[in-house]
Amino acid sequence: MKTIGDFEIVRELGRGGMGVVYEAIEKRLARKVALKVLHPEVAAREDIAQRFADEGRKLAMLSHSSIVKVYHFDCARGLYYLALEYVEGLPLDNVLARQRLPFAKTISILRAVASALGHAHAKGIVHRDVKPGNVFLRHDESVVLGDFGIAKDLNPGALKVTDTGDIFGTPAYMAPEQAEGRQITCATDIYSLGVLAYEMVTGRVPFTANSAYKILSKHIHEPPPPIIDSAPGVSRSFADLIERMLAKDPARRPQNGTEFELALAACEQEIKGARAEMGAESAPVRPAPAASESLLEELEVTVACFKLVDFSVDLCQTLLPGRIAFLLESWYRLVRQAVYERGGVVDRYVGGKVTTLFGYPQRHTDHVQRALQAATAVSEALAAFNRAHDLQLCMNAGIACGPALVGRIVGDCAQTSVLGDLMREMMVMARAKNAAGCIRLNRAAYRRVSMMGDFKRCEIANVPEAWLFTPVVKVRGRRARPARPSAQARRTTRRNSAQQANSPTTRKRKR
Repeated sequence: MKTIGDFEIVRELGRGGMGVVYEAIEKRLARKVALKVLHPEVAAREDIAQRFADEGRKLAMLSHSSIVKVYHFDCARGLYYLALEYVEGLPLDNVLARQRLPFAKTISILRAVASALGHAHAKGIVHRDVKPGNVFLRHDESVVLGDFGIAKDLNPGALKVTDTGDIFGTPAYMAPEQAEGRQITCATDIYSLGVLAYEMVTGRVPFTANSAYKILSKHIHEPPPPIIDSAPGVSRSFADLIERMLAKDPARRPQNGTEFELALAACEQEIKGARAEMGAESAPVRPAPAASESLLEELEVTVACFKLVDFSVDLCQTLLPGRIAFLLESWYRLVRQAVYERGGVVDRYVGGKVTTLFGYPQRHTDHVQRALQAATAVSEALAAFNRAHDLQLCMNAGIACGPALVGRIVGDCAQTSVLGDLMREMMVMARAKNAAGCIRLNRAAYRRVSMMGDFKRCEIANVPEAWLFTPVVKVRGRRARPARPSAQARRTTRRNSAQQANSPTTRKRKR
């Protein structure tokens, strides 16, 4: 088994452009750790090696139950490594990709992260990369803030690893001053935490675009969409607090983690008081909370299923668990973004399959067009993801339009329940293997969007009439198909070509 210094590698947890994170055992203490190792070619750059050492130094300054602990930093055989506390649990982005958190859980997570940031800010440390992927939920429900790799030390005399004008962070969660390379303060982390709070409440980040530059431009110039529009049930005081956190001017935000924690506590007390007052006023009346009742209505909607082709148990057995988690997390995120941007909602995630709904709860009349646009956007995003990670992932999509019973059934894990033959048609079309990388539509959906592109009639068992649409995406300046056809499709093409070549008509033409 591979060892680095006094650490015995167990398995790989994740890999990025800068390095690899392993689960490892510290042999002398028999302690499980997360071992962060820089790639040798990256460590050859003095500035990056210095920044890596600086991460360990900053973490060593901090001691808080909600901040990941540092155990050891060293260099062995030319490999720089950092031994960190191993967190038994899941990153928050994995959790958010599967469910919308209850209000009490959202408050609990925000309170823990605010407390961690308050401690770091008191020590003069600004995290600069607060996002769901750096917040971990332990199995005992406690919260840990990790990855201080690009944190900035504001203390006088601190070693300057980065300068004003340098831009570090994740575009979707960066404060305006961070995006512009201006002076960083503790309020910068509060903005990022505000984006996280917005995402936890609404299910999406406030700003999305097809490039990092456009996202940063929105952070700098555009106001975030009103929270009430995406989450009508959220309290006005909590929405106002999140909007304060997302103020363009740092002076208008809570100035540090401790100040935000106090504001959050006051907001929570206000919400509890309002609920108690409402309860007292309505005591004589029989309570009928909507969350405890099932309610369905018949509507014409569009359902769409996005399915990764050949993402099977056999494939999963050939990949490391961390790699599988990375692929599924990335897949869920790009589908969710494409769907939310076009007014749809995610129904549920199962393995490599994501089912979505258009036309409810937002009553769009063009719900089929929105579903097809989302499917095309997912195809383009998957093609870009393949290029970035040297992969050949391929997707199928099934889109079905028609009447269905839509609403809420108590006990269903999804927020919205959809019942009817529509769901069966959608699933059958998404599973069809006659052509990979394509979008299939039922008759009702096709009639709504037949003018939007080239469609071909196809035969799918148990679907009365199905149509095939193959999206075309831009790849490095030329137009190309988003994914390579499956092996079965290639064999079918070769067999048809051979049969055509041996046909009497073809032989007669050759003579």
